[in-house]
Amino acid sequence: MQKKMADQSYSLASHIKLNNGLSMPRIHLGVYLMSGSEASPAVKHALEAGYRAVDSAQMYHNEKQVGHAILDYLKSHPELKREDIHYTTKLASNSDYKQARASISKSVKECGLGYIDLFLLHSPYGGKKARLESWRAVEDAIQDGEVKIGGVSNFGEKHLDELLASKPKVKPAVNQIEVHPFNTRSNLTSYCQQHDIVVEAYAPLARALRMKHPTILELAKKYSCTSGQLMVRWSLQHGFVPLPKSVRKERIVENSQIGGFNIEDADMKKMDGLDEYLVTGSSAKQWQTVFKHALLKRITAEQLAAPLKELARKQPSSGQDIANVLLGFRAGKGGADDPLLFRYIAQVLSASYVDTGDILLALLTHSASGNKTGKVPSGGPQSSGLPTCEERIFTLLAQLHLNDTLSTRPRDANKTTRAITQWLKVTSESEYNTQLASAGLNTLDPFSYGMYDALASLAITIFGKHSFRTVAKQSWWKERRSVVVQEMVNFDMHVLQWMQSQLSGRLQALSRMPPFMETDADGRPLLTGQQILDSLTDLPSVRTRAGLYVWLNACLCGRPLTDDMTMLGFLQARYPGDNQNLAIDLLTAAFDVLTNAVLRKEVRQSVQIIRSFICNKMPVLLSVMAAYLAPMTAEACIQMAFTHIAMEALPPITAGSADVRELLKRTRLEFLQASGLHGLVSEAAISGILQEPATSLPRIARYTKDGLVSQCTNNAGRLEGFAEDLQAMQGNAGAVAGCIVEVITNHCMNKDTMSLKTVCTILIKRIPAMDIVMQYATPGSLLAPLCSLLHDWVHDQDQTEFTPSYEEFASILLFTLAVLYRYDLTAADVGLAGADNFVFRLLDNVSSTTSVSALSEEQSAQLAKWADGLFAIDEHGETSGISDDVMRHCPPQAFYNIVPALFEQSVLACRSNALSISTLKGGLELLLEPFLLPSLVGGLSWLVKHSWEDHGDADLLVQVLDKLLKPSSSSQETQAMHKATLAMVATPLIRSLQELLRKRPALKKAANGLIALLMPHLGHKRADHSSRGEAQEWASTQDGGWSCCVRNSVRDIVAWTSGVGPSPPTKYTHKLFIGACRTIGPERVLGAMVAEIKEQTARGSGPQALDVCVAMIIAPTVSYGATGFLTVRDHLRLLSLDAPNLMDRPLGEAEALVRLSRRVEAQLAAPQMVQMTLPIAVQEQSSDQMMQELGLTDANGAPDASIAIPMAQAGNLAQTSTADFTTTDFDAAMSASVDLTSAASQDLANLVSSSDAMQMDQSVFGDLDINMGQPQQSMSLQGNDNMMADASNVQQNQEEDIFADLMGDLGDDFSFT
Repeated sequence: MQKKMADQSYSLASHIKLNNGLSMPRIHLGVYLMSGSEASPAVKHALEAGYRAVDSAQMYHNEKQVGHAILDYLKSHPELKREDIHYTTKLASNSDYKQARASISKSVKECGLGYIDLFLLHSPYGGKKARLESWRAVEDAIQDGEVKIGGVSNFGEKHLDELLASKPKVKPAVNQIEVHPFNTRSNLTSYCQQHDIVVEAYAPLARALRMKHPTILELAKKYSCTSGQLMVRWSLQHGFVPLPKSVRKERIVENSQIGGFNIEDADMKKMDGLDEYLVTGSSAKQWQTVFKHALLKRITAEQLAAPLKELARKQPSSGQDIANVLLGFRAGKGGADDPLLFRYIAQVLSASYVDTGDILLALLTHSASGNKTGKVPSGGPQSSGLPTCEERIFTLLAQLHLNDTLSTRPRDANKTTRAITQWLKVTSESEYNTQLASAGLNTLDPFSYGMYDALASLAITIFGKHSFRTVAKQSWWKERRSVVVQEMVNFDMHVLQWMQSQLSGRLQALSRMPPFMETDADGRPLLTGQQILDSLTDLPSVRTRAGLYVWLNACLCGRPLTDDMTMLGFLQARYPGDNQNLAIDLLTAAFDVLTNAVLRKEVRQSVQIIRSFICNKMPVLLSVMAAYLAPMTAEACIQMAFTHIAMEALPPITAGSADVRELLKRTRLEFLQASGLHGLVSEAAISGILQEPATSLPRIARYTKDGLVSQCTNNAGRLEGFAEDLQAMQGNAGAVAGCIVEVITNHCMNKDTMSLKTVCTILIKRIPAMDIVMQYATPGSLLAPLCSLLHDWVHDQDQTEFTPSYEEFASILLFTLAVLYRYDLTAADVGLAGADNFVFRLLDNVSSTTSVSALSEEQSAQLAKWADGLFAIDEHGETSGISDDVMRHCPPQAFYNIVPALFEQSVLACRSNALSISTLKGGLELLLEPFLLPSLVGGLSWLVKHSWEDHGDADLLVQVLDKLLKPSSSSQETQAMHKATLAMVATPLIRSLQELLRKRPALKKAANGLIALLMPHLGHKRADHSSRGEAQEWASTQDGGWSCCVRNSVRDIVAWTSGVGPSPPTKYTHKLFIGACRTIGPERVLGAMVAEIKEQTARGSGPQALDVCVAMIIAPTVSYGATGFLTVRDHLRLLSLDAPNLMDRPLGEAEALVRLSRRVEAQLAAPQMVQMTLPIAVQEQSSDQMMQELGLTDANGAPDASIAIPMAQAGNLAQTSTADFTTTDFDAAMSASVDLTSAASQDLANLVSSSDAMQMDQSVFGDLDINMGQPQQSMSLQGNDNMMADASNVQQNQEEDIFADLMGDLGDDFSFT
């Protein structure tokens, strides 16, 4: 024991001198086991109390929060400097020099403090070489200025001898070990004193395990101090540097108030005599070892009760430590948790070794929800099909509280409340951010659904108990109440309501009851503005014909947004459990959209897209729904739908009425025939709907995607015939679209560029047909493989011929660019946001020119070769063409990057007479060859931007354009490629030529001729932009322009949907809504909608107006603003959360906003799958002889019966969904099998404690009569015996047993703190 420092005054300002001449504070705040959210306020409270030292570690995962808290404090206290605060951290594990040195630098960066005052090796683990290498890294970090002082932690005498014998450049100044009156470590502390090494004492309060020891209580009373103050003073008087830890402000302050008394020598000796070698860290490890072997030996919870009682008596451990140990045994990601784990949790809860708060906080630490390191299991979907560990623990706790097996004691209420609040917070924030990022289209997996429902049940059970109201009398509740209420409301709104849980609204209702309501001095409730708004009654919820009409209009007005996930997600939310009306209304809405397009005289392609949706997509959707329509059939739903659909869209005498009627009737017939092809309707039913004599259905083969793929995989040319069927209305377009996407993906994966070139050439001739493909696919599924292939294209310089490779690249690139252009797609749309992809880099730079001086040497050489190849002429004045040598040294990507520069330099050469006009035209004509044709995109784009900057070039460039705008080949493939290229540049080029006409009237004839060549190539974009004429019409509307148009549209649609009987829809396009948002902003659009809802409510049509406006707001939209641009929904959400602002608004307007917000949030929720119960037989292994001697098997040694593990074990709290279909791929879901045996086998491999936890010597339980050294037994699940895959994860690694040193001759302990 070190010499006692009696009769000395200590305070937070006291310092101790170190062997390197520096000094540090005598008392540090410890932040062991503090989460980031706990560490920040704890450090703040400590610094405010006068602490000037904080002890952290890499293993605590709170370095960043501690460092930021220190920096924030320094910022608010300019009189202090960085050197006034002492910061300690520790190396997580010893390793080689390079890794250790990098780890130190990472800690410096993580804390943000610029340097670390004291850096310790956290343990001697890893072996001699690793220890010495890691210490060398500390020495170099000190030399480099990243660290001021070096030290060690948990080192015994042998480890210190070893380090000192190595003659280090820097001697360790500190050894941080566990020291307190119940573990004095006198030999080791004396050794440190002899070698001038300061002892830092972690766990100076013995982790509160001996605070009520009679001697401690007696002396605390004598010195008028607390037990904690007495033990801290004991450390100081022995010359140690104590590290008391607490998260509570009052306790942090209390632990530092040790200057008013001095422990007498006799009392110091009495406290020294309490030594029982109590290693608080090892007690948790011993609990870990017991649980580990109990799991492996399949010991039941009842059989484990007696050993746990003895263990608690001899090795007491905190509830938080025990809970962390137990949760360390949860399964790895995707595995199934051992059912014994939950029985053990119930056992330790009932025995009061842990409480509810301990379990919840430990669960958060070991869950992906509360840990972002990626080293813990995920709370997401499980490959075993079982509920998540989180769900089962929430359910278990709810059951125990519901039947009063557990109760929330007043002293535990603070911790339990804090734990539940943290769970509500992390869950609601995670789901809210996910939904916001996905525009509400993300669907919730059934495992998360069950977990969130179980969490809600637990919160309602505990917070709803009458006994919980006593927290109102506790001091901490006043400060925490508002936070708890806010998280309850957030979780209810952003999680429960979104997923349409049957518990939605319960937490909000509970938050308006005592003790959650704020009260005045007399205990009367104080109602907030938000509570008053919450009391507003909702209007009846209606599903109007117009709501679905508006939503489907948005899906088809630009790029089709009708992939299965988008469609089914919305429809499930709108029609939960009502699939019959879903089918009827969807078909009705589809014909409404078609009728609207015809009446609005939209372009032929727009009408074709809608017709294809009806005839090709609708039968597929109805086929998916057919199994869920009972007691009705798909045929009956189709028959009912056509009773609502009018074929007479215009009065008979109106011009064009006959054409409209014939189009609708033809579409109806084609839809019915396609439905017959899919087996949805019979010939007799078709005859009844058409009111015509029965006729035989056309003999059309029904395609399947897999069948088409098998035909086209090895013969890409066969796709030519199938692609024609994309435009047909026969019900086969979906299979063809799926085939195209899969064939492209497969060829990209296989790098089969020759076949891919054939496919792209076929599709280039049918770019408009991609509108049909996009009804079934997302941009990413089609284009991401192509973009990746082009980016990673391998240019082999050793090949003999380069034109074929360039031609393959050209076809693939041109198809990719054409689709990107048609739908105005960004890298984010394709799923390549943030990726440095060649295709999008090319598009970004397509019209810009890099100056020759800025080109790299390689690019300059490539440019020179291309210029020579294009414009070099022979003795007859003819260009000689592009040689293989030009292409050999220039990969295709490099060529397309220098095209703008090539055009610029060519024009400059011609202007300076270095190149004749005929040679220029002849050379550029080579770019019309198929293997170079996509280069016109970059070249013509450069002309658009630069051509008329110098009027002297106008005549020259007009001639160049005349050459390039006319196809030079009679080949259909080449002409198709040329047309696809011109479609991408026609619009800007025409505008450029119109500008030329204004500046150079003399070129009118030539310019008009060029414009005439370009006019057929206009209108090839399928974006949601309105035409210039439409925008001008809407903007010039009387009494308000765009806002007035929005209101008029809502009013007209409401009037139409309120009519009786079949009638054609009112004219509407979602482009109006999008255009208004772009032009006047989402906030004003929302204002117009709210004003109309208010007016319609006064007229009695409020529910219908709400349904229409909700459909407009949540309708899928590509985008209508730049990144970060707020949508109408964003504005609505912000306004609905601003209660003071709403209270200041007129009542009718506030009501409309609140109701609209509620309806939007509810509509964006999607019902989930019904939960199932899966019985799994778990055969428990017989114990070995030693375990039998402990009485840990039944009398016969027989295993328990099979254990049924239900998906939802909530008793009377169980909540189920009534959703009928929730997954996209129903065929796969129906045919999938569940391999429980293999899942269970994997669980065995996962059934080990965290790799970060220390493995204890297996003989440490000798005093409990438990021998853990027997050979490991195998465990059989469902009759499949599988040995543990890696026994080294369970048993002690004897390769280098450092514990023999720590726990043997030296008597030292080892604990991560």
